[in-house]
Amino acid sequence: MFGALLDYAAAIICVAAGVYLLQYNAAVSVGGTSWFQIIGHGMGIYFIGKGIFVARSTRLQAQARDRLAQLVSLQTEETRTVPSGQPEVGIVG
Repeated sequence: MFGALLDYAAAIICVAAGVYLLQYNAAVSVGGTSWFQIIGHGMGIYFIGKGIFVARSTRLQAQARDRLAQLVSLQTEETRTVPSGQPEVGIVG
């Protein structure tokens, strides 16, 4: 749980840093386009994309963890309901 919160905080920081880089370089550059402005815009777009990627992957990992827990609980319920004396599926004697 703490790891997911940390991941979401990192995603928010990445997006905020990307927006900051896009705005800061656009405001500082007066006149023509400089290489620093081009690099700053590229980094800003990268950070925004990275933040979205981190948030999405964190959400998908949480869903996968929940589904795995559900499957494990279903498996334990199945093993409890197997009548005694019956051979279990998958065990070769």
